[in-house]
Amino acid sequence: MEHAHGKGASKKGKRKLKTWQKLIIGLGIPAILILGAVMAILFYLESVDTKLAMEPVEMERLRETLAPRPPEPEEPYYVLVLGSDAREAGAASRSDTIMLCRLDPEAKRVSILSIPRDTKIELPDYGTQKINAAMAYGGPAGAVEAVSDFVGVEIAHVVMINFDGFKGIVDRLGGVTLDVPFYTSFDTVELQPGVQTLNGEQALAFARCRYSYTLGDFQRAANQRALLKAIARQIIQAPASEIPGHVNSLAECMDTDLSAAQLIEMALSFEGMDVDADMYTGQVPSTTATIDGVSYVITLNDEWATVRENYVNGTVPFVDESNQPQVVD
Repeated sequence: MEHAHGKGASKKGKRKLKTWQKLIIGLGIPAILILGAVMAILFYLESVDTKLAMEPVEMERLRETLAPRPPEPEEPYYVLVLGSDAREAGAASRSDTIMLCRLDPEAKRVSILSIPRDTKIELPDYGTQKINAAMAYGGPAGAVEAVSDFVGVEIAHVVMINFDGFKGIVDRLGGVTLDVPFYTSFDTVELQPGVQTLNGEQALAFARCRYSYTLGDFQRAANQRALLKAIARQIIQAPASEIPGHVNSLAECMDTDLSAAQLIEMALSFEGMDVDADMYTGQVPSTTATIDGVSYVITLNDEWATVRENYVNGTVPFVDESNQPQVVD
C-alpha cells in the first residue's frame, strides 16, 4: 500500500491557523466581536457534526480500519465516497456508487477514480462477490477494506452520500453547469445533450439515470463524477464566508468520519484551485461478463495496472477517457 511521508523541516515551520480563526478572517469579523464569533462558530461546528456523524458502531470499526492522515497536511491522502442503495433506515445495503478520491493539497489537484459496483472480487470469508457486497457484509469499514485491497492504498476518510439529497444542495447553489453527453430520461425529467445549467431535480435525474444509456451503469458513474466535479467547482470557487453554509448543506445528505471543521479545512486547503484544469476523473478499465448465471464487471488487469500506477503516483491524466468500457452481451 502507498504510505505518506513528511516533506522535511521547510514545511514544519509554517504557522497553522485553526478552523475558527480562518473563518473569522474569511468573514471579516471585527476584533471586538471575535469572542462572540468564536462561540457562535464553535456552536455551529458542533451542530453540523451531529448531522455528519455515523452510527457509533460503524465509527468504532472505522477507527480500526481507516489509516491516519499524513503527518504533513500538504501530503496526498485518499477519501472513499460511497453512495448507498438502502431504501430503509438501518437496512443492510450495497454501495451503489464507489469513488476513491486522491486529494493533493500542495498541488491543489484531485483525482477521482470510479470502481464499478459489480466488479468481481474475492471477498474474505465470502468468496467470489461483487465489490458492492463488501458494504452489505461489513458496513462502511468493510467497503474501505475491499477498496483499499483492490487499489492498494490506505484510505484516510470515508463519506457516505445520498444522491437524492443533492437535489436540495444544487438548488441552494443556484444550479450547476455541466455537459450532458447523451439524451437523458429519468422519471419525468428529460435532458438534451449539451452544456447547460441543471437545477436540483434535473441534476438528480442526471445522477440516477442508467437505462437510457447504452453503457448503463458505466455512464451513470461518469455522470456522477461530472456532478461531483460541478458541485466541487461551485463550493471551491465560493467566498470563504459561504463555505460553512455549503458544508451545512452537504451535511444534510452525507454521513462521514470527518468533522465539520475538517470538511471546512479541506475546502479551504483547495482555495484557488482550477477545478476544470486540476480535477481529473476516470474509472477502472473494465468489461462485462456473465459467470455461472451472474453478471459481473471484469477488471482488465493489464490496463488497470497502468491506470493504477498513474493514479497512486499522482500522474495526470491518470486514464485515457477515450477508452470506453467494453460491454459484452
